[in-house]
Amino acid sequence: MSEQIEAVEEVAIDYKALYEEAIEKTKNFDAVVAKKDELLKETKAAKEAKRLAEEERAKAAGEYEKLYKETEEALRQERALVRQEKVENYAARLAYELAEGDNAEILQDFIARKIAAAADERGALDKNQLQAIKEEFEKGAKFKALLKGIKSVGGGAVGNLQRASNQATMNRQDFEALSQTERGKFFKSGGKLVD
Repeated sequence: MSEQIEAVEEVAIDYKALYEEAIEKTKNFDAVVAKKDELLKETKAAKEAKRLAEEERAKAAGEYEKLYKETEEALRQERALVRQEKVENYAARLAYELAEGDNAEILQDFIARKIAAAADERGALDKNQLQAIKEEFEKGAKFKALLKGIKSVGGGAVGNLQRASNQATMNRQDFEALSQTERGKFFKSGGKLVD
């Protein structure tokens, strides 16, 4: 029984030591965080002081207006670049949803023009605008030949007859996927079957 009491007292002492160690580490951590915050404040203050000193020098030299105009122009150009990048990102994402490979790259140019016209000054579009542009390209006859699924041989897709008739040879599996009319046109254009 006395052995059990000693074991319990040892465990209590171990927990107490661990607790005190944890408290000490927390104090150290709090001190590090406080020092970091102090250094950040000092850095911000130094940067602000430097900026104010540069402004004062520019004012004294009569170049404040020039500096202001240059800064405004640089900001305007940066915003234009950000807008253009957003427009291109929207266009690329939408183009690769609708088409593949070179067709997506071609389609991207047309989509970018539409998005640039619809986007706000920051290059942002809402989901409805983006969906409307996507539907315009999906449903419009002008770009059907570039869209996914349209270039496949067979299935009556637009552009199939051209592709089939321009091939000198075709394997039997692709030939059997063609409609009767497309098969006739394939042979009339000089096409040959290969196994």
